[in-house]
Amino acid sequence: MKIKKKYIVYVGVVGQIAVGKGVLVDYLIKKLDFKSFSLSSILHIELQKKGIKEFTRKTLQDMGDDLRHRHGDEVLARAANYDLKG
Repeated sequence: MKIKKKYIVYVGVVGQIAVGKGVLVDYLIKKLDFKSFSLSSILHIELQKKGIKEFTRKTLQDMGDDLRHRHGDEVLARAANYDLKG
């Protein structure tokens, strides 16, 4: 008997503001049982650690820029991968 290997596939949905990323993600969740994870959730956590309670596009972008500057361009992807693996 052959054992099938299971693979985890990550799909990144990116694009400009208001192009339908959320619509696509909702479709993937409902129709294909995908799980969703947003990189901005990592930024929210980091902002909360600094005592910032108002999350605006600017504060999120500034935090992302700061993290990438200090830890490399792939910092959010590494953090997401760590969170998704549990």
